[in-house]
Amino acid sequence: VKPLKLAMIGDFPRSTKEIAGGVESVMLYLTRDLSRCSEFEIDVVTIDRWNLGDRLIESDGFKVHYLAQSPLRGPAWRLHNIHRMRSYIKGLAPDIAHVHVAGLCSDAVRKTGIPWVLTLHGVRFLEAQLLRGPGDRSYRRWLITREEQRGVREAPILISISPFIEE
Repeated sequence: VKPLKLAMIGDFPRSTKEIAGGVESVMLYLTRDLSRCSEFEIDVVTIDRWNLGDRLIESDGFKVHYLAQSPLRGPAWRLHNIHRMRSYIKGLAPDIAHVHVAGLCSDAVRKTGIPWVLTLHGVRFLEAQLLRGPGDRSYRRWLITREEQRGVREAPILISISPFIEE
């Protein structure tokens, strides 16, 4: 039986020994556990947030594809990263994609034609209200809210990790 090609898309730690947040830890532990099942062939796709550039690391029975961030600024940064991720994911040709957090990653996957599910780890539109600075309070809050709404609306399957998220 041929294994199911699964692409895990979202924030992934720089290394398995340097976990910087909840999404990173969920992605790492879930990917590590799923990779122990012979039914899956797993590729993780993430944007490199440490400016170390494109790289491929094989770890614990799965591959992690770090894509260098766009050098562009503002909205062009986001669009370039979405386009680059989308092309890369399509090239991997997974059977299904598991996206973590609505936004950049869900926007990259949603027009690929690849079946996908979305796990919501937090409520980004509420977190955006805590942003400081005039640009943060207006444009970024609007963008984050719009991204999250689009991801939730268009995801074929939603996974909620807590009752708070469900509400």
